Amino acid sequence: MKYAVLNLLLGAGLISQGFLYRSAAIPLFWLGASFLILGMAYLAGRPGLLGKRADGTMAWWSRGLLFPLHLYIHSVWHLCRIFSREPAVCRVTPRLSVGRRLLASEIPSDVELIVDLTAEFPEPAGVREGRDYRLFPMLDATAPDADRLREFIASLPDAPTFIHCAQGHGRTGLFAMVFLVHRGVCASLPEAETLLTAARPGIRLNGEQRAFIAACELNALIHQPQGARRKQEGEGPEAIR
Repeated sequence: MKYAVLNLLLGAGLISQGFLYRSAAIPLFWLGASFLILGMAYLAGRPGLLGKRADGTMAWWSRGLLFPLHLYIHSVWHLCRIFSREPAVCRVTPRLSVGRRLLASEIPSDVELIVDLTAEFPEPAGVREGRDYRLFPMLDATAPDADRLREFIASLPDAPTFIHCAQGHGRTGLFAMVFLVHRGVCASLPEAETLLTAARPGIRLNGEQRAFIAACELNALIHQPQGARRKQEGEGPEAIR
Protein backbone atom coordinates (compact mmCIF):
# COMPACT_ATOMS: atom_id res chain seq x y z
CA MET A 1 0.00 0.00 0.00
CA LYS A 2 2.87 2.38 0.78
CA TYR A 3 4.26 2.14 -2.74
CA ALA A 4 0.79 2.61 -4.22
CA VAL A 5 0.18 5.79 -2.22
CA LEU A 6 3.64 7.22 -2.92
CA ASN A 7 3.40 6.68 -6.67
CA LEU A 8 -0.17 7.99 -6.86
CA LEU A 9 0.79 11.12 -4.92
CA LEU A 10 3.88 11.63 -7.05
CA GLY A 11 1.86 11.25 -10.25
CA ALA A 12 -0.81 13.66 -9.07
CA GLY A 13 1.83 16.14 -7.96
CA LEU A 14 3.59 16.08 -11.32
CA ILE A 15 0.33 16.58 -13.20
CA SER A 16 -0.60 19.50 -10.96
CA GLN A 17 2.78 21.08 -11.70
CA GLY A 18 1.98 20.77 -15.38
CA PHE A 19 -0.93 23.14 -14.91
CA LEU A 20 1.33 25.65 -13.17
CA TYR A 21 4.27 25.47 -15.59
CA ARG A 22 2.65 25.45 -19.00
CA SER A 23 5.98 25.46 -20.86
CA ALA A 24 6.77 22.05 -19.36
CA ALA A 25 3.19 20.77 -19.29
CA ILE A 26 3.61 17.89 -21.74
CA PRO A 27 6.61 16.19 -20.05
CA LEU A 28 5.09 16.77 -16.60
CA PHE A 29 1.72 15.32 -17.65
CA TRP A 30 3.45 12.38 -19.35
CA LEU A 31 5.67 11.56 -16.37
CA GLY A 32 2.78 12.09 -13.95
CA ALA A 33 0.53 9.73 -15.89
CA SER A 34 3.30 7.11 -15.82
CA PHE A 35 3.54 7.23 -12.04
CA LEU A 36 -0.25 7.16 -11.71
CA ILE A 37 -0.36 3.93 -13.71
CA LEU A 38 2.45 2.49 -11.60
CA GLY A 39 0.56 3.47 -8.46
CA MET A 40 -2.61 1.81 -9.75
CA ALA A 41 -0.65 -1.35 -10.52
CA TYR A 42 0.54 -1.45 -6.90
CA LEU A 43 -2.93 -0.62 -5.57
CA ALA A 44 -4.57 -3.40 -7.59
CA GLY A 45 -1.70 -5.85 -7.19
CA ARG A 46 -1.53 -6.22 -10.96
CA PRO A 47 2.02 -6.11 -12.38
CA GLY A 48 0.52 -6.76 -15.84
CA LEU A 49 -0.65 -3.14 -15.95
CA LEU A 50 2.95 -2.20 -16.83
CA GLY A 51 2.62 -4.09 -20.11
CA LYS A 52 5.24 -6.83 -19.88
CA ARG A 53 4.49 -9.82 -22.08
CA ALA A 54 5.21 -13.50 -21.48
CA ASP A 55 8.12 -13.45 -23.95
CA GLY A 56 9.92 -10.79 -21.90
CA THR A 57 9.18 -7.84 -24.19
CA MET A 58 7.12 -4.75 -23.35
CA ALA A 59 3.86 -4.02 -25.17
CA TRP A 60 4.01 -1.16 -27.68
CA TRP A 61 1.60 0.94 -25.62
CA SER A 62 3.81 0.55 -22.55
CA ARG A 63 6.91 1.69 -24.44
CA GLY A 64 4.99 4.78 -25.53
CA LEU A 65 2.67 5.68 -22.68
CA LEU A 66 5.18 4.80 -19.95
CA PHE A 67 8.29 6.04 -21.77
CA PRO A 68 9.28 8.56 -19.03
CA LEU A 69 8.96 5.87 -16.36
CA HIS A 70 11.00 3.40 -18.40
CA LEU A 71 13.65 6.04 -18.99
CA TYR A 72 13.85 6.76 -15.27
CA ILE A 73 14.05 3.15 -14.07
CA HIS A 74 16.55 2.18 -16.79
CA SER A 75 18.77 5.11 -15.83
CA VAL A 76 18.69 4.10 -12.16
CA TRP A 77 19.35 0.46 -13.05
CA HIS A 78 22.37 1.30 -15.19
CA LEU A 79 23.80 3.55 -12.48
CA CYS A 80 23.44 0.74 -9.94
CA ARG A 81 25.02 -1.71 -12.39
CA ILE A 82 28.00 0.56 -13.05
CA PHE A 83 28.76 1.55 -9.47
CA SER A 84 27.77 -1.56 -7.54
CA ARG A 85 30.53 -3.84 -6.27
CA GLU A 86 28.09 -6.71 -5.92
CA PRO A 87 28.51 -9.56 -8.45
CA ALA A 88 25.88 -9.67 -11.16
CA VAL A 89 25.52 -13.45 -10.70
CA CYS A 90 25.94 -15.45 -7.50
CA ARG A 91 26.12 -19.24 -7.49
CA VAL A 92 23.93 -20.76 -4.78
CA THR A 93 24.25 -24.42 -5.78
CA PRO A 94 25.84 -26.02 -8.85
CA ARG A 95 22.47 -25.83 -10.62
CA LEU A 96 21.07 -22.57 -9.22
CA SER A 97 22.32 -19.01 -9.57
CA VAL A 98 20.66 -15.76 -8.52
CA GLY A 99 21.38 -12.13 -9.24
CA ARG A 100 20.31 -8.93 -10.89
CA ARG A 101 18.91 -8.39 -14.37
CA LEU A 102 21.72 -9.15 -16.84
CA LEU A 103 23.09 -7.89 -20.09
CA ALA A 104 23.53 -10.52 -22.79
CA SER A 105 27.29 -10.59 -22.21
CA GLU A 106 26.86 -11.41 -18.52
CA ILE A 107 24.74 -14.55 -18.68
CA PRO A 108 26.61 -17.71 -17.53
CA SER A 109 27.14 -20.16 -20.37
CA ASP A 110 25.76 -23.13 -18.45
CA VAL A 111 22.38 -21.55 -17.64
CA GLU A 112 19.49 -23.24 -19.46
CA LEU A 113 16.49 -21.71 -17.63
CA ILE A 114 15.91 -18.01 -16.93
CA VAL A 115 13.29 -17.03 -14.33
CA ASP A 116 12.54 -13.32 -14.68
CA LEU A 117 10.67 -11.69 -11.79
CA THR A 118 10.58 -8.11 -13.08
CA ALA A 119 7.42 -6.41 -14.30
CA GLU A 120 9.07 -3.10 -15.16
CA PHE A 121 11.96 -4.15 -17.44
CA PRO A 122 12.10 -5.95 -20.77
CA GLU A 123 14.39 -8.97 -20.80
CA PRO A 124 17.29 -8.47 -23.26
CA ALA A 125 16.92 -10.64 -26.35
CA GLY A 126 20.46 -11.94 -25.95
CA VAL A 127 19.63 -13.28 -22.49
CA ARG A 128 16.53 -15.11 -23.70
CA GLU A 129 17.99 -16.45 -26.93
CA GLY A 130 18.73 -20.18 -26.88
CA ARG A 131 17.37 -20.64 -23.34
CA ASP A 132 14.10 -21.56 -21.69
CA TYR A 133 12.68 -18.23 -20.52
CA ARG A 134 9.91 -18.01 -17.91
CA LEU A 135 8.30 -14.82 -16.63
CA PHE A 136 6.78 -14.52 -13.17
CA PRO A 137 6.19 -10.75 -12.93
CA MET A 138 6.19 -9.11 -9.52
CA LEU A 139 6.16 -5.45 -8.58
CA ASP A 140 9.24 -4.30 -6.70
CA ALA A 141 9.06 -4.85 -2.91
CA THR A 142 5.87 -6.94 -3.12
CA ALA A 143 4.91 -10.57 -2.49
CA PRO A 144 2.92 -12.76 -4.92
CA ASP A 145 -0.15 -14.93 -4.50
CA ALA A 146 1.01 -18.10 -2.75
CA ASP A 147 -0.98 -20.53 -4.88
CA ARG A 148 0.17 -18.91 -8.10
CA LEU A 149 3.79 -19.05 -6.95
CA ARG A 150 3.48 -22.71 -5.97
CA GLU A 151 1.95 -23.66 -9.32
CA PHE A 152 4.57 -21.71 -11.26
CA ILE A 153 7.51 -23.31 -9.46
CA ALA A 154 5.96 -26.76 -9.90
CA SER A 155 5.81 -26.12 -13.67
CA LEU A 156 9.52 -25.33 -14.01
CA PRO A 157 11.79 -27.94 -15.61
CA ASP A 158 14.75 -29.39 -13.76
CA ALA A 159 17.58 -27.47 -15.42
CA PRO A 160 20.50 -25.17 -14.51
CA THR A 161 18.57 -22.07 -13.47
CA PHE A 162 19.18 -18.35 -13.05
CA ILE A 163 16.62 -16.38 -11.00
CA HIS A 164 16.65 -12.60 -11.10
CA CYS A 165 14.72 -9.40 -10.45
CA ALA A 166 16.10 -5.89 -11.02
CA GLN A 167 18.92 -5.93 -8.46
CA GLY A 168 18.67 -9.49 -7.16
CA HIS A 169 17.62 -8.72 -3.59
CA GLY A 170 13.97 -8.77 -2.40
CA ARG A 171 11.95 -10.47 -5.12
CA THR A 172 14.80 -12.80 -6.00
CA GLY A 173 15.34 -13.76 -2.36
CA LEU A 174 11.66 -14.52 -1.79
CA PHE A 175 11.25 -16.61 -4.94
CA ALA A 176 14.53 -18.49 -4.53
CA MET A 177 13.73 -19.41 -0.92
CA VAL A 178 10.47 -21.05 -1.94
CA PHE A 179 12.17 -22.64 -4.97
CA LEU A 180 14.92 -24.23 -2.84
CA VAL A 181 12.44 -25.77 -0.38
CA HIS A 182 10.13 -26.95 -3.14
CA ARG A 183 13.05 -28.69 -4.88
CA GLY A 184 14.11 -30.37 -1.64
CA VAL A 185 17.48 -28.61 -1.50
CA CYS A 186 16.56 -27.03 1.86
CA ALA A 187 14.29 -28.40 4.57
CA SER A 188 12.89 -25.01 5.61
CA LEU A 189 12.63 -21.41 4.47
CA PRO A 190 15.06 -20.13 7.15
CA GLU A 191 17.60 -22.70 5.96
CA ALA A 192 17.05 -21.54 2.37
CA GLU A 193 17.53 -17.91 3.40
CA THR A 194 20.82 -18.79 5.12
CA LEU A 195 22.05 -20.55 1.99
CA LEU A 196 21.04 -17.65 -0.23
CA THR A 197 22.50 -14.88 1.90
CA ALA A 198 25.76 -16.80 2.17
CA ALA A 199 25.96 -16.70 -1.63
CA ARG A 200 24.52 -13.18 -2.07
CA PRO A 201 24.69 -11.11 1.15
CA GLY A 202 22.68 -8.28 -0.40
CA ILE A 203 19.47 -10.33 -0.37
CA ARG A 204 16.99 -8.58 1.91
CA LEU A 205 13.24 -9.12 2.37
CA ASN A 206 10.98 -6.29 3.49
CA GLY A 207 8.09 -6.58 5.94
CA GLU A 208 5.49 -7.65 3.37
CA GLN A 209 7.80 -10.29 1.93
CA ARG A 210 8.72 -11.62 5.36
CA ALA A 211 5.05 -11.87 6.28
CA PHE A 212 4.48 -13.88 3.11
CA ILE A 213 7.38 -16.23 3.93
CA ALA A 214 6.09 -16.67 7.49
CA ALA A 215 2.63 -17.58 6.16
CA CYS A 216 4.16 -20.08 3.73
CA GLU A 217 6.16 -21.71 6.52
CA LEU A 218 3.16 -21.81 8.84
CA ASN A 219 0.74 -23.25 6.28
CA ALA A 220 3.26 -25.51 4.53
CA LEU A 221 2.20 -24.03 1.19
CA ILE A 222 5.48 -24.87 -0.48
CA HIS A 223 5.95 -28.50 0.55
CA GLN A 224 5.08 -30.29 -2.65
CA PRO A 225 5.19 -33.99 -3.56
CA GLN A 226 8.44 -33.43 -5.46
CA GLY A 227 10.39 -32.55 -2.33
CA ALA A 228 8.56 -35.08 -0.19
CA ARG A 229 9.21 -37.84 -2.72
CA ARG A 230 12.94 -37.17 -2.71
CA LYS A 231 13.04 -37.33 1.06
CA GLN A 232 11.09 -40.61 1.06
CA GLU A 233 13.49 -42.07 -1.47
CA GLY A 234 16.44 -41.07 0.71
CA GLU A 235 17.90 -38.50 -1.62
CA GLY A 236 19.74 -35.72 0.21
CA PRO A 237 20.08 -32.12 -0.92
CA GLU A 238 23.44 -32.80 -2.57
CA ALA A 239 21.78 -35.19 -5.03
CA ILE A 240 19.65 -32.46 -6.56
CA ARG A 241 21.84 -29.40 -6.30
